[in-house]
Amino acid sequence: MNAYRLRFKGILALVFILGLVTWTGYWRIRHFVAEAYCNTATNSTLNRDQDPSLGEIRKAIFWDKHNAQYWHKLARALWKVRSDGQGTLSDEDNNKKQIEIISAFEEAVRLNPLEARYHVLLGWEYSYLWQDPDYNEKWLPASDICMERAAFFIGDQEPRLHVTIGNYWVMRSKTLLPSNPQWEIDWANASWHYKKAHTLGKTKDLKGEIEDFVWKFYPDKELIQGLFVSDLPK
Repeated sequence: MNAYRLRFKGILALVFILGLVTWTGYWRIRHFVAEAYCNTATNSTLNRDQDPSLGEIRKAIFWDKHNAQYWHKLARALWKVRSDGQGTLSDEDNNKKQIEIISAFEEAVRLNPLEARYHVLLGWEYSYLWQDPDYNEKWLPASDICMERAAFFIGDQEPRLHVTIGNYWVMRSKTLLPSNPQWEIDWANASWHYKKAHTLGKTKDLKGEIEDFVWKFYPDKELIQGLFVSDLPK
């Protein structure tokens, strides 16, 4: 009886192991095929297309829909289609592209919520939905949350991404009256990210880029100069 039980348990363990190996191999094959359409891993020995077509990206997602990078590339590819068709796309087609882009970025965030860049890009897309009647009540607050999450995950990386977040808070501050206490908070957020970018990047071009962007919203030299007086901890 004991021998039978041991044999039965051994068979169960074998079945489990074989199932695990099969399942792992199945997904490795799917990922390999997906990478053939849209590679995400850097390999210096292979000359791979770093800018796959929209169709190839969709095929990669078909084979491996759990890779956040594929969804990010899909959103960027759709973004390019929208940009190239600016002025020629109908409002309906433009809105469809907008929804597709947002859906792709949302999926990328869902699959990899630790990637700050995905939150930033999604937040900016939400901010473009100004024609929606719920813009101020729904989409701007959702965009704020995206930027706050991005700030939490970004750390001391990518000075240019800090600039992008700073740009958002400058834009956001212009949706408020200066007398609104939230204006001070938004401006402080922008200032912090600009100073962080300047501390990390220390490039003249980056400073000029920031100055040019802020000037469009606040043509005030003294105000802009204050952005680069760093009070950040070393």
